[in-house]
Amino acid sequence: VFGFFLVLAMIFFFMNDRELIALAFAITAALTDAIDGPVARFKDTNGNDDITAFGTFLDHFRDYFLAASFGYFTFFYHNHFGIIEGILAILILLLYVGILIGTIIKLRRYKLPEHSPESRFHGYLLPEMQTSFWGRAQFFLLIVGTIVMFLGRFGGEPILIQFSYVILGIHLGINFQNLLEDYILS
Repeated sequence: VFGFFLVLAMIFFFMNDRELIALAFAITAALTDAIDGPVARFKDTNGNDDITAFGTFLDHFRDYFLAASFGYFTFFYHNHFGIIEGILAILILLLYVGILIGTIIKLRRYKLPEHSPESRFHGYLLPEMQTSFWGRAQFFLLIVGTIVMFLGRFGGEPILIQFSYVILGIHLGINFQNLLEDYILS
């Protein structure tokens, strides 16, 4: 839940033209995303962890919320985008729509009987629904590529923008691999 407040704060500061503060909130949201999963999976002395189906769902939703909002402000805010950024944004959006559709299909395939209000989220706890190495790698590259583009754009450094194209291109390749391996061919 804390991550949502970080993303909302990022949006607030972007909308008030405080880009560097917004960037700090985006980076903090990404770092808390990297930390919260291992913390939840940590087993106490009794072998219990803090993973919940709803928490796992919220984590995935927050990832999309962070990526979409940070991407929007980096790629399109103040009309700072060109043809390459437009193509990258469309390809990234299409691949994430594919992953979203794949997630819905997988959840229906592995649907569990409903016994509690949280049961509609129980599918997120299944091993088949856990994020793979490729899923983590592609999200990491998306955030890093967007940060590098942000720094290039708002710092006036074309070399950083070009480097972000490379990072986001690698992200697209891994995202496509993730979509095929985890959602289409599974």
